[in-house]
Amino acid sequence: MKFDFVQSRSGNVALYFCLALVPILSVIGFAADASRQDAVQSELQTAVDMTALATTRTLADAQMTQDQRQRFAKDFFAENFSRSDFVKLDTPRITYPEADSVRIEVSGKVPTAFMGLLGIDEMDIQARSSVKAGGPSVLEAALVLDVSRSMSGQPLEDLRAAALSFVDDILDPSNRDIRISIVPFGHYVNVGVSNRNAPWIDVPADYTETRENCSPTRDQRIAAGCYQEDYTCTRTETDSSTEVSETCQRWVCPDPASVETTCTTRSWDYTFTGCVGSRAAPHDVEDTRWDIDVQGVMHRSANPRWCPAPIQPLTNSKARLDTVIGGLTTANETYIAPAIAWGVRTLTPAAPFSEALDDATFSTKSGKRVMIVMSDGANTRSRDTNGLANHADTDAANDRTRAACDEAKARGIDVYTIAYRLTDTQTLDLLEDCASDPDQAFSADTASDLLGQFSEIGTAIGEMRLTE
Repeated sequence: MKFDFVQSRSGNVALYFCLALVPILSVIGFAADASRQDAVQSELQTAVDMTALATTRTLADAQMTQDQRQRFAKDFFAENFSRSDFVKLDTPRITYPEADSVRIEVSGKVPTAFMGLLGIDEMDIQARSSVKAGGPSVLEAALVLDVSRSMSGQPLEDLRAAALSFVDDILDPSNRDIRISIVPFGHYVNVGVSNRNAPWIDVPADYTETRENCSPTRDQRIAAGCYQEDYTCTRTETDSSTEVSETCQRWVCPDPASVETTCTTRSWDYTFTGCVGSRAAPHDVEDTRWDIDVQGVMHRSANPRWCPAPIQPLTNSKARLDTVIGGLTTANETYIAPAIAWGVRTLTPAAPFSEALDDATFSTKSGKRVMIVMSDGANTRSRDTNGLANHADTDAANDRTRAACDEAKARGIDVYTIAYRLTDTQTLDLLEDCASDPDQAFSADTASDLLGQFSEIGTAIGEMRLTE
């Protein structure tokens, strides 16, 4: 007897699918682990570069022993590499190929998340950096830092960390001629309350503004025979911009003139908190003609957020600079031009800020003046006819920003710019044009990028060369 059996092929399909799934998952897993390896490798290289730079600067300290320098390098690296909780790293190898150079090597392994299925539990990482010392004996650098409200929260924390690292990189405790100024800005710059009576500023006396508002209360309307009636009104939907009809209420009074009113008085105190406006062009971006005053800005004492922290003039005090950076707060909108202008003023020996070395001494010592401008957004304010930043003409603000940049470069100041989390092409172009060279215009999208860009600028300023 012959039997015909119907064959089922579903099991074969499942088997083929499972066999195909293995290489597919392997490729996906390898890509994920490789991406993770690249991210860790990048952060490791940044930390090694920063450590090499910082350690090279200690070569100028004749009191530091080699053992102390080794400990410094290892501690510095540990503080600046955040992945050490899951990455297996060998002890950093620190050598000194020459008396004025440092070489650091670090290798390790990153645990895999998916490749362990194929027997690959770890992936190698390695970074090395060699730095040769050098740099000017006299350096005056201005940090012009955007603290507008878009920098609130984590972005401001990122800026603080990067600026603190820059100070660590640049300052040399054995050289009092290496100094840094800080100019925080929103749409105003704060020259300090202590300058209120300076001859170059015009500040009104503090005053109180009182306003009286008179309107009838509900009881007064009812007493006058008024009543409420329904009527059809319209409102615009915020998400669709369409008009929607609805029922509203309004008061109707037979004799409006007979309705009594109740008056209330409100008062606001206005005071000078250190912020200033801008002089008329071209003096708004120049450091001359201080017989023409700059306008002091009066703010409501209960609303200080319009005014950023005061300018910190040139100093070589790390403690002071760390305090200023740690105390940065946000301050509303953005106007870059006056910030650059005041950055220049901190780097020139004449008033308003006169801490900079006189030009003759500066030239004799072959000094270097540098400005770093960091911003995360477009100009949103511009100068009005009263010298305040109450207009919102972006084109006018950009024009004055270009003029301020040109003035800085004309004075021999080496300008670097950093665009942080910026996508606006007009502002990106503005900052690139502002820099003394296109290679000195940087863009940072992450906290790690920002830290790295400040470090790279520090390297260029100090003329230390990353030779590997």
